[in-house]
Amino acid sequence: MAQLEPLPAKRIHHVQDGVHIFINPYWGGKFVTDDKGALIIEMMDKEREEEKLVQLIAEKLNINPFEAAARLVTFTEHLYKRRMLGETDNVTSGTPQPDFGFLEITRKCDTRCRLCYVDSGQELPDSLTIEEIFTAIDQMAELGVENIALTGGDPLTRKDLPEILEYIHKQKKLKPAISTSLLSLTEELAQKMGDLAVAVQISLDGSTAELNDWNRGKGSFDKTMQGVQLLNNYRVPFRFACVINKHNINDIQNLVELGVRLGAREVAFGKVKLAGRAARLNEAVMPTSEEMTGAYHQLYRSDFDTRQANIKVRCKHNQALISGLDNRVGCLPCGAGRTFVHVTYNGDVIPCSLFNGCPEFLLGNIHKDKLTDLWAHSPVYQYFRETTADDIEACRNCPVKYLCGGGCRADAYLSQGSLEAGCSDCEDLLTYYDWILDRGCQAKYITAF
Repeated sequence: MAQLEPLPAKRIHHVQDGVHIFINPYWGGKFVTDDKGALIIEMMDKEREEEKLVQLIAEKLNINPFEAAARLVTFTEHLYKRRMLGETDNVTSGTPQPDFGFLEITRKCDTRCRLCYVDSGQELPDSLTIEEIFTAIDQMAELGVENIALTGGDPLTRKDLPEILEYIHKQKKLKPAISTSLLSLTEELAQKMGDLAVAVQISLDGSTAELNDWNRGKGSFDKTMQGVQLLNNYRVPFRFACVINKHNINDIQNLVELGVRLGAREVAFGKVKLAGRAARLNEAVMPTSEEMTGAYHQLYRSDFDTRQANIKVRCKHNQALISGLDNRVGCLPCGAGRTFVHVTYNGDVIPCSLFNGCPEFLLGNIHKDKLTDLWAHSPVYQYFRETTADDIEACRNCPVKYLCGGGCRADAYLSQGSLEAGCSDCEDLLTYYDWILDRGCQAKYITAF
């Protein structure tokens, strides 16, 4: 007997006024139907043999088997076209190999950003020397990373930055990247970046000096724009990274348009996290759930609107709706212990930068531990690899858990004191996903059975 391809078990089902929308978070598929169509999908979950299913449908709907078979063929064709059938295999077992190594090479920064979550500013006495940085790069290469991103503070404040970039590119044949605000970029360094194929992430929080400089300090916007011009002169690829907060919540579209005009490869957005200096501001910088709903929807539309401009608009909370999560459905959205390793300015190894200053999440230090050993045996890394949204106490009964994957565990820990708690995005995402699913149920095109 012919076997029908299944719908994914981990899917989203939302109903409003008798209209049902189903989301396949593996592929980003969307399917709108009526009560009868929802009943057929429920029957397809229980019976995959085509002949038996046809007979069950004929009996349930009181129609002859030939009509039931014809309707089922048409119905499953629509499911297929809407990317609703099938799911990927689970994440492969065993220890994954990271793609990225994040290496803090300084805590020094020319600005004192209000929202800095690592509280950077002055250089600290226990910062890694260039020889120790080379050792960290060697250990990351041994671990198998392909990209090394230098972070801080601001890496541009280190006078030996060109030597570090040379070491990554020439000696280890790795791909170098930098996260910076570009405030002290020189033409000589921009040319070096172009020669070494350095990818640059630029911190920017507003499309105007007034908005950006509220966080990053007076004159920052103009200096960043001058740096972007230098990058473009030497064909250095870059992307903007923008922190959504109460002061720039209405500037999102302008930031996207600025990225298009300046030739950015991507414009990435993430909501402010209450860590470091941002924790002291709390409600003064946190947008409301209604504001974040508008922001996420604007980013959802921008992702489609800018595709012809060869620029990506990134917002991780929209990925499941737009392109799907592939085999990561239900898994934590964080790459800690899975896709990246993070080493701080003094050699400490932590899951991600948000765990700076949390001694209970200190995995080791490269001065005395090997990254390969920590990667293979750390129980903290194992937690991030194995935990799913179904395992987290606060997420188990959430109707949209397969869209967000359980949210940021560092955020949950910092705001609630537990990895099992909800994070600061929960209310935002429940409001947003409920709103967008309601809109989906209002779609004019409904596939009836």
